Amino acid sequence: MHESASARGVGWLTPVAEVGLLRAAATLGWHLARANPYAACLSLGMTTDCARRLAQMGLRDLEERVQRRAASCRLRWEDTPSIWRQLLEAAVAGAGSQLDA
Repeated sequence: MHESASARGVGWLTPVAEVGLLRAAATLGWHLARANPYAACLSLGMTTDCARRLAQMGLRDLEERVQRRAASCRLRWEDTPSIWRQLLEAAVAGAGSQLDA
């Protein structure tokens, strides 16, 4: 298991923000796996087995798992926060063309 980004000293997200981001990503994955498992696999890179298991979970189970596993999850490209900052700024500004780059 991996340590959380804040435990390793990356520090650009607070622990609360890390859990919030994980919760949002997990909820998106859960909803997509229930609505369209193939889209979940394609857009989030999960296996069909993962999508099936995620879709079978209840929302309360998902929340409990997020709370238990938050410390062991890490962001992809966590060592390059400029990528995340650019994506977040483009999303907040509604600059869809910047997200395509």
